[in-house]
Amino acid sequence: MMALFLDLDTGEDGLRLIDEVKSRGGGVPVLAFGSHVATELLAAARERGADTVLSRGGFTANLPELLKRYSGTA
Repeated sequence: MMALFLDLDTGEDGLRLIDEVKSRGGGVPVLAFGSHVATELLAAARERGADTVLSRGGFTANLPELLKRYSGTA
């Protein structure tokens, strides 16, 4: 399985990448993560179609499980 893990520190470029991936179809899941205080950026990622949006702390804490899930081994 292929997935995009996107650090939202990329700002608007990252949001455009979500748009591009989702517009191409193919069902590539997008997991976006960023600072817990960047609420507008996290919300924008959700609005643009990211399948999972996490704070950076949530991403780090759950990384082993996320890798299993998105690699198809969970």
